[in-house]
Amino acid sequence: MKYFGGKKLIKEKAILEELDTEWMQLILEALELGLKKEEIREFLTNHNC
Repeated sequence: MKYFGGKKLIKEKAILEELDTEWMQLILEALELGLKKEEIREFLTNHNC
């Protein structure tokens, strides 16, 4: 979802670039299994990941 000329997209890209490759793979697998972005964010937030 873009807004303000794609600033959210740019921010998310910057955050993703900071993540370790292994974490990225795990997140992609979770998305493929049907988890929603909100569910993944909640899990990562609540488990100090």
